[in-house]
Formats: sequence, C-alpha cells, structure tokens
Amino acid sequence: MSRSVLISGGCGFLGSHLVDRLLRRSDLEKLVVVDNLRTGTRDNIAHVADPRFDLQIADAESFSSLQRFDEIIHL
Repeated sequence: MSRSVLISGGCGFLGSHLVDRLLRRSDLEKLVVVDNLRTGTRDNIAHVADPRFDLQIADAESFSSLQRFDEIIHL
C-alpha cells in the first residue's frame, strides 16, 4: 500500500534528517515538505533528488492541498 506523507518544518535540522529516513521507506509514494524557511534552510535538503519528494515554500497555517495524506508530521 502506497503512503503519502506531509512534513511541516522539513527543512530544519531534525526535519531534514526525517526526510532522509522517510525516503528510505519502500511504501512511500509521495513526501511533501512545507516550510517557510524562517529557521530551516534549503541547504539542509539540497542533496535530496528523489522524484517522490516535493518542497512547498509556505507557512503551514496557509498551506492547502487537494491531496490526501496518510501521515502528517508537524515540526
């Protein structure tokens, strides 16, 4: 079963390590990271070149998507 995961704050120190870990999962179909880059940086995830990964620069409070997520991790 394929899973879709949303992480808010995924460009921070902890979030970027979580992104690396989640992309190792074989059941992961889509990983969306929402970050406003106030405390995180693109440099933390610059090495990610996985087609399942999608970065959205936005505040978590204003982010909206028609996609449904199986897991949401708020950092």
